[in-house]
Amino acid sequence: MYKTWAREAAITIMIAASLLFLLLFFPVCQVSAWDLSTKLALGYDDNPGREIGEEETFFTLYQFRSAARFSLSESFSLQTSAYASYRDMVEIGDNFTGGLTMNLTSPFWQGKGLITFFVNPELYRDHYSREDEADIVHMGLETTYFLTPTLDLFCKGQVSYINYRHQLTPFAGHVQIGEGGHRLSPMQNSMPVNGLLSETLGNRDGVSAPPDESPGQASKTSHNIPEDREDWLYLAELSLEKTLTEVLSLCVGTSYRRLHSTIDLESFDGLGVNAGLDWLPLDLWSLSLTGWWLKRLYDRAPGGDSRHDYERGAKLSLTRSLTRFDLFVDFMMMRNQSPVDSEDYRRNVIQCGAIFLF
Repeated sequence: MYKTWAREAAITIMIAASLLFLLLFFPVCQVSAWDLSTKLALGYDDNPGREIGEEETFFTLYQFRSAARFSLSESFSLQTSAYASYRDMVEIGDNFTGGLTMNLTSPFWQGKGLITFFVNPELYRDHYSREDEADIVHMGLETTYFLTPTLDLFCKGQVSYINYRHQLTPFAGHVQIGEGGHRLSPMQNSMPVNGLLSETLGNRDGVSAPPDESPGQASKTSHNIPEDREDWLYLAELSLEKTLTEVLSLCVGTSYRRLHSTIDLESFDGLGVNAGLDWLPLDLWSLSLTGWWLKRLYDRAPGGDSRHDYERGAKLSLTRSLTRFDLFVDFMMMRNQSPVDSEDYRRNVIQCGAIFLF
């Protein structure tokens, strides 16, 4: 009980400190931009739990974001945002994500690049799976090098701390983290793109198997389950973005991640690649297609054998801009292959809605 209150107090203090920081800087900084946006969407998810049971559901998404940019000096700018996202699942419990982001940006290399330091505290609450609820903090550096007028190099290093609020079994975490505004790859374990989950941190139902069972069969034997779970995620990304024509651009990238968990069966190293194509055939239309492939090499596996999971996915987005709002349709499909039976699953999500910009 004490530790639970301590977690909530720490998150409250962190959010209060962020707001105080903004209030102190607001009188002395020039606000160069202020944005408000609201997203409303309807969708269908055929496997929201990302497990073999495939409990499908329709959902409604409500999302709000407020962002402001401050000019600190000629060399530094500060962008802050607050966001909240509520997903109302028809057949199962709802979930909520909320947080703050602070990005401090400065040009370097005589204006040929940008460097950004970001901090993003976040809360995740889930009435469908309370084991997934967590308090999360992301922080790191990202840089963009303008190599040529049509070629950009993007680099990123990030550290994330994930503190789960409830006792967990191995492979229980399916947290959708990272609603913040910093740039992320489509196959990164951090961010829903336009409300669609692209990839997840943990897995589900992975207790150990006795020697006479295959590693894909779960038994009731527990395996090094601590009272609390805390994860550290280390991420490095490198990508190139090429402008092919006035209406077409291509992005390719690679990434490495390391998840260290107090539950040893959850710890893994991940290697991934991704590619994306953006097409703007008309001023009011845009089409985006992204794909990713990720290999996760787990430190340990049920039954003591090795475990290598392979995830691949694709996402298609179509947007139509109108006078006061944007209409969009998103479709994502994902396949995870694993020697653990409960982790071998498919997932398809489709949603459509509107984004209102103020």
